Amino acid sequence: NEAEVELTTLICDATNTENVLYVDKRNIKSNAKETGNKFMLDIQRAKLANGNYVLYMSFKDKNSTQLALEVKDVITMKYPENELSLSDIQIINKPTKSTSQAVNVKNGYVIEPYMFDAIAKDNNILNYYVEIYNTDKYFGADSLYALTTVIENFSTNRKVEGIMRAERMKGKPTSVIIGNIDLTDLEEGSYYLTIEVRDANN
Repeated sequence: NEAEVELTTLICDATNTENVLYVDKRNIKSNAKETGNKFMLDIQRAKLANGNYVLYMSFKDKNSTQLALEVKDVITMKYPENELSLSDIQIINKPTKSTSQAVNVKNGYVIEPYMFDAIAKDNNILNYYVEIYNTDKYFGADSLYALTTVIENFSTNRKVEGIMRAERMKGKPTSVIIGNIDLTDLEEGSYYLTIEVRDANN
């Protein structure tokens, strides 16, 4: 059978919930029998200024008489406009090239979030997406700086030796990083994926 969920998304100003800034209602379908995929994925983009917002989502199973599942959360946007800063790091599936203008295409690649809390044992490559802002103001336009990706132990915060990715970057208003790191030699456990931006003086 084809699974179908009615998804309603609403974003309001936290100081005045009657001020609706984003609203979307759509049906998401998945044919698990044909694709073998038991999961549904939906990606939406909403451009928000710095501030506090209330996110409301409603999930209604179109094949059930049960009431919709409702989720409510508070979102805080606080990105410095003229200071060096990084977005959250997003763990993603292996990116693929694309020329489409779809909502999940960034910098010429399809970017889909990895939907699980753990990396499978047979998956040795961790793919990630991150954006870095205002390096042109901090280092100077086109000035070089170092970007390193490391794995840190969750309990000790110590870097795991031998697992690191280093790149030389040029200062830009926004730098898009679509990267990966090899986990072949990493023991089973809990870790942080850490992105470091360093100047010439480290």
